[in-house]
Amino acid sequence: KRALSEEKRAVLGDLSPNCIAERLVLTMEHHGEIAGFAVKACNGHLNFYSATIQPIQNHTSIDTCAQASDRPTSSKQSSVNKNDARHNKKARKLEFKMARSHFDPEEFALYQRYQTKVHKEKTVTESSYKRFLVDTPIVPIRPRSGDNTVPPCGFGSFHQQYRIDGKLVAVGVVDILPKCLSSKYLFWDPDLAFLSLGKYTALKEIDWIKTTQKSCPSLEYYYLGYYIHSCNKMRYKAAYRPSELLCPKGTKLSVLLTRMTRTQSQTMTNQT
Repeated sequence: KRALSEEKRAVLGDLSPNCIAERLVLTMEHHGEIAGFAVKACNGHLNFYSATIQPIQNHTSIDTCAQASDRPTSSKQSSVNKNDARHNKKARKLEFKMARSHFDPEEFALYQRYQTKVHKEKTVTESSYKRFLVDTPIVPIRPRSGDNTVPPCGFGSFHQQYRIDGKLVAVGVVDILPKCLSSKYLFWDPDLAFLSLGKYTALKEIDWIKTTQKSCPSLEYYYLGYYIHSCNKMRYKAAYRPSELLCPKGTKLSVLLTRMTRTQSQTMTNQT
């Protein structure tokens, strides 16, 4: 805006981020510079979607497409052709499996890689892993036929496995309790950081509650655990809303709950 003349600046006015994002989408669609992708404006951001439905997409494809507008026509066409070739690749298979908490050597190997590469821990022992994420004081309750007070999986501690083409890429450790899913911990493959698996698995957990709530109405919360606003590693929890912050004053530790009975999570809206 500073580069424009006063006349043009007056015409432009004080546009909101939402309005700017919507105008950018129209401009990009008009010039045809997003071949292979659908783009939508959402809360002042641009969300890119694959034109073909694929669970996992090469993370460099968006960069290739975004850079195309600065190149000559021939280079731009070459970029589009490469992008189309990526879309024609076989879609990868994403699998989700939930099992009661138990020690799994494959999970422990992934946990070791995650702790050493992401959290820079020098030593990760099997015993510390078991104490932290396997052992649980929660007494398991098995599902009962015709009883809608217990979800189909029952109550207790669970490990949710995420696999891509059979390879374990993330594990969510959760407690299923009478009124909520409590998200205890998540560890994922450090090589796949670009996939934002933390956000994806959180949305998956929210979706699980909303789906399971149909057969077990008492499930109504997504429990995110302690929240410390001054801690960057915990501040992300505030992005999921509507939420309730319990004990916001008088303590540095607060508890954040996301209610499932109201509107969908804002983060889920942004992702979809």
